[in-house]
Amino acid sequence: MSNLSQLKPQPLWENFGHICSIPHPSKHEGKILEFLLAWAKKHNITVKAHDAIGDVMVMKLLLSKLVSIAKEQFPGINPMKKLEELTLQPIFVKTFKFGKYKGRNIEEVCDEDIGYINWMMENMDLDEDMRYTLDKIMGHI
Repeated sequence: MSNLSQLKPQPLWENFGHICSIPHPSKHEGKILEFLLAWAKKHNITVKAHDAIGDVMVMKLLLSKLVSIAKEQFPGINPMKKLEELTLQPIFVKTFKFGKYKGRNIEEVCDEDIGYINWMMENMDLDEDMRYTLDKIMGHI
């Protein structure tokens, strides 16, 4: 598991990991925007959808919090460099975000339907985090 999963406060780093796991290529930012708007609403921050200032405000708040925690967790290390380093490490994914097992615990599915997991690994273009997770659970790493 990456160092990211060991950082405190855990909910913040889980959100950070979740953000990193949401594909958001140029002109396809819908899912990341949905997540950020839900996060802002949960924290009583009013943001209009597709409002540039609102988007920037949410990202600034999130980055400020991440930098603050990185300074606490890694004193003496440039927090932006540490955050960059952490984003390059694969993250252990706990639940499926897609497919017929969406929302289910990945380790449980591996125990119940290894054929599906093997099929996924052979036939799907899995992102780095999902491949890392499955390799870790199956004992390949």
